[in-house]
Amino acid sequence: TNPFPYYLFALVILAVVIYVDVWITRSKVGRGLLATRDDELVAQAFGINPLGYKLLGFVISGAMAGLGGSTKKDRK
Repeated sequence: TNPFPYYLFALVILAVVIYVDVWITRSKVGRGLLATRDDELVAQAFGINPLGYKLLGFVISGAMAGLGGSTKKDRK
């Protein structure tokens, strides 16, 4: 009945998601995702596989959405 552990769990998940987001954005993968977002043809000219990075972005966003859905607490 005490909601504090749930809020603490949700806060930890939020911190992990923000850390992963910043880490990915600053990595080679993040630069590839940004390049693919901006212009696929230019990214492909630089040797980036746009389909692979689109799929990776979809998987990452799905994992983060799944984590967000897992923290939902059913209230009765």
